[in-house]
Amino acid sequence: MRPVLFGYIATKEEREYYTKELFDLLLGDKVHVKVHEVYPLKEVARAHSDLEGRKTTGKLLLKV
Repeated sequence: MRPVLFGYIATKEEREYYTKELFDLLLGDKVHVKVHEVYPLKEVARAHSDLEGRKTTGKLLLKV
């Protein structure tokens, strides 16, 4: 299951508050996001294949 915010954040003001808090944590180096690989957009098929083949850990990013 993927968690979603809509059951917890009801207003635009709440969303803005928590978004700012999250980015402050990220920029303050308090939270680390593992990026497995940055794929060029032309290699989107390989990114999908890697995901489906369970060859990844962390996030996959597509670069335009």
